[in-house]
Amino acid sequence: YTLSLSLGQRRLWFIEQLEPGRSTYHVPAAIRLRGACVPAALEQSLADLVRRHEALRTRFPVRDGEPFQDILAADSVRFVLQRDDLRQHPPAEREERARILADETAVAPFDLASGPVIRARLIQIGDADHLLVVVIHHIVADGWTINLITRELTACYAARVAGEEPRLPVLGAHYADFAQWQRRQHSEAQLRTSLDFWRAHLAGGVAAEIPSDRPRPRVLDGVGREYRCRWSRSLTTGLNQLAQRDGATLFMALVAGYAAVLARHSRQDDLVLGTSVANRPRPEFEAMAGFFVNLLPLRVDLQGDPTFRDLMERVKQSCLAGYAHQDTPFESLIDAVAPVRDLSRTSIFQTLFVLLNTPPASARLAGLEIAPVPLANRTAKFDVTLIAEETDGELLWVAEYRTELYEEDTLRRLLGHLRTLLEAAVTRPETRLSDLPLLAVEERAAQGQWNRSEVAFPPAPWIHEQPRSAPPASPALVSNAGTLTYAEFNRRADALAARLQARGVGPESRVAVCLERSLELVLALHAVLRAGGAYVPLDPDYPAERLTYMLADSAPVLVVTTDALAARLGVPPERRLRMEPSLFSPASPALRVPSLPGLGAAYMIYTSGSTGRPKGAINTHAAILNRLQWMQAALPLTAADRVLQKTPYSFDVSVWEFFWPLMTGASLVVADPGVHKDPAQLIEV
Repeated sequence: YTLSLSLGQRRLWFIEQLEPGRSTYHVPAAIRLRGACVPAALEQSLADLVRRHEALRTRFPVRDGEPFQDILAADSVRFVLQRDDLRQHPPAEREERARILADETAVAPFDLASGPVIRARLIQIGDADHLLVVVIHHIVADGWTINLITRELTACYAARVAGEEPRLPVLGAHYADFAQWQRRQHSEAQLRTSLDFWRAHLAGGVAAEIPSDRPRPRVLDGVGREYRCRWSRSLTTGLNQLAQRDGATLFMALVAGYAAVLARHSRQDDLVLGTSVANRPRPEFEAMAGFFVNLLPLRVDLQGDPTFRDLMERVKQSCLAGYAHQDTPFESLIDAVAPVRDLSRTSIFQTLFVLLNTPPASARLAGLEIAPVPLANRTAKFDVTLIAEETDGELLWVAEYRTELYEEDTLRRLLGHLRTLLEAAVTRPETRLSDLPLLAVEERAAQGQWNRSEVAFPPAPWIHEQPRSAPPASPALVSNAGTLTYAEFNRRADALAARLQARGVGPESRVAVCLERSLELVLALHAVLRAGGAYVPLDPDYPAERLTYMLADSAPVLVVTTDALAARLGVPPERRLRMEPSLFSPASPALRVPSLPGLGAAYMIYTSGSTGRPKGAINTHAAILNRLQWMQAALPLTAADRVLQKTPYSFDVSVWEFFWPLMTGASLVVADPGVHKDPAQLIEV
């Protein structure tokens, strides 16, 4: 018979149409069987489960453009267990061959329209050693389902080995009944109330995003891997005790720790992350296979640097509020909260946190020793999914991550930081989050080495003094207006610097320079520093309002400019020095070489103002000398090199262009004004 899909099934069916053949939504399980296995009984037992649970014999064809559940009759389905015998291979090769076969089984595509949606493979490795791989599509199964069928498989296999019919409790309902119940429960009015809660609850929260190792692609490919680790019993016990003392759960304590780590990594303090809930609100739903699990956003407020105990209380209240509306279908929530889709990100949250608490399966199968075997996961539904499971007093962790964004080391560090923070929180829960440690012992040991960035550069003259040591006849400046040798450059720069001193320029004096790109501009910048002052670049292309603001804010003692540009600036004659050829004639008195401290100002350059009003940033002689000495060590220039000056001098990138080549005896080629705006002309230059 045919029925509509549940809301969750519709989402997975739609994803399958977008990305056909991907294994992102396969649910695989592998079990090692040691002992005298009876394959025929195992096949019969799996067939019993398929007949018992309608979900496992459902397919999803399309009629008039709409998918529907086509539930096959129990007596019409024949389940086949695929078998492989590796005993003909050398013992040393069998494990690897078994792993390859298991991985192939896990990723082989399903055809939802024709079915089946479950398959199984029994791989014989030795006479008393088998690997059973069962794979179900997520559209009919979840984690609870896997544990359920494992328990029921145990009962069925025991009966079949004994030659008996399995005796399992009669199911009072099937998954199709849940799908119908779900649609009845979510009337328009009820759904509107739930969605109103979620809109208000999530408003202002930001999806927690772990800084990635690589740029985020425009479309995610779903490829992923897993990183696994385990935590000690002592830490697990401490976390349980801490949570119990505060009326919380282990899950809430772990979410609080994870949110605290995310806040430190991302510099966000109002986060939204996700979790999953079993979503089996009625007892009869607990006994049936199917896709019940629902996704739930968790809003975590870390504002105000709370203590860990306070944060755990905030997480507790957020969880309880969310649990009260946990049956809101995630598909409806996406439409209400994040209707605009971004193919580079999952909707509402990018990281999921899960604490597994499904009922454990038996460790024996009618005389067989069984043990779960993790299969290599090569998919990721979210940027990062952290899955924790408390087993034998320890916490076992699986971190599923997108390989297009992250390296395994990033996940190793993330879980290491979480462990370090929670270890401290267990002993000092009243500590504020900013004071809880993140770094592991080995990272703290390495931190000192990372921070040792000092380089002992040899003492050197300041950047404007070094051109004096270049060969006098070598070309210093080259432009369409002509060429200046180092001898001519130094003579002209000194003459202009002497005239600046005569106008009152000395240490810590700010001198504004407003000139078009030219030989004169380069000479003016060097001359200001040789006079002892600090230059303030005023780009003639800037709007008059901005130039007026920069002049008022920097309060220069003098403005070096031309008559035409001075008219735009509105600077009175007594505060300006007109750029003309006579300035480069020998001056009287001659230049007095000032004594400049390393922390003295060399130039003052303004920010773009993109975050408010432009701000003048002062750089010192020692700082710019250090920068240019590093550049020379990393990318050494020689006298044979030619460097193009094309960056507007209102940008700090221009500083190395104006000074570094002339510190090394290279030639500085000065482009004409406006060249940087014309790619074709720039290529020609």
